[in-house]
Amino acid sequence: MSGFSGGKPEPFANIFGVNSTKLPKWQKAIARASLGLQNAVMACIGDSQTAGALGASPTDYVGAKASSYPAILSSFLSGSSGLPASQQSWWGEAHAGNSGVTITQYDPRVVLGANWAFVAAQNLPGGYPIGNSTSTTNLAFTPTVPVDTFDIYYLKNTTFGSFTTQVDAGAVSAPTSTTGAAGMAKLTVSTTLGTHTLNIARSSGGVVDIQATVAYNSAQKSILVWGMGSGGTKTADWVSTAAGFSNGNVIGSVIQADLWAVVLGANNMIASVSSGTLAADVATFTSELTTLVTNCKQSGDVILGCPYPLSTASVSQAIQDAYRAAIFNVAATQGLMVLDWQGLVTSWAQANADGFGTAIDPYHPLAPAYPEYAKLVSRAIGAI
Repeated sequence: MSGFSGGKPEPFANIFGVNSTKLPKWQKAIARASLGLQNAVMACIGDSQTAGALGASPTDYVGAKASSYPAILSSFLSGSSGLPASQQSWWGEAHAGNSGVTITQYDPRVVLGANWAFVAAQNLPGGYPIGNSTSTTNLAFTPTVPVDTFDIYYLKNTTFGSFTTQVDAGAVSAPTSTTGAAGMAKLTVSTTLGTHTLNIARSSGGVVDIQATVAYNSAQKSILVWGMGSGGTKTADWVSTAAGFSNGNVIGSVIQADLWAVVLGANNMIASVSSGTLAADVATFTSELTTLVTNCKQSGDVILGCPYPLSTASVSQAIQDAYRAAIFNVAATQGLMVLDWQGLVTSWAQANADGFGTAIDPYHPLAPAYPEYAKLVSRAIGAI
């Protein structure tokens, strides 16, 4: 893959395309943030490897949010960009619930009152939405730094209900209706700067589905890093247009970022083990990844990443190499940068020997691997 940039040496190992990819929208966003005009938003799309699985516990999602590469990346960017960066947001429940872990165990900043639970309807940015159809208890989010603004992303449909918001123990807002044509919308809640808890409560009608809450200090423009890892997802999940609020209808349009970092393919590889149609699978993956890139480009630049390597006892090296080549091919066609997580650790076996992985799990890294990939992303952004 060393010839990706046309033979000119790349500035860092395992980063390809820097010489031909200048990330113009991201550079403009950073410039505007430096002038105090707007936040610069980076959204990290992926599966459980982006969600941080095994990052804090060697067997599950407990504490994994803080150990995920997007969370770690925010601290690196704070030190290298000249701007503050934060990950004061949650997106879906990362599919932690599918492994028997609550969203609060995954991300302690999010606490669910009675009858709030993940809605296993379809995969959306960051996993399933959090919904409530029977009670008026709170879905609470407590950022760890002072903020004055909350953006709430919620689902709409013809039979959905209404919700209210409340900052700390303050006044309860007028209801916001989520009834309407299927889609996704955003509500902004403003308050005074401080350490706050935002409470969201279903107030009436049908189900209320909340997909995300993003918190920030509106007076201090910064880099907002959104971790959207959703365990078990394949490229098909990220381009679905099955409903008005499906990923293919909201990414790059309703949900806008200045830079999208996409690391997908591991679950496609796993599915190809039993399909017996590798060539067709890779062709479908290539088409879906291209569609996702096109959708993301509506609002921002895109960086692609190769997944952390899988155990060859579970997924052959031939399958992994075919998908890795497809990622590089999409990048070359679309003029994108590629970050090679596999090249960073060499192989699953070598990663285990170096302390980055475990023989217990054939698909995920351990905690030491996530900062290494976050460093790679930070270097890539800094190399333009």
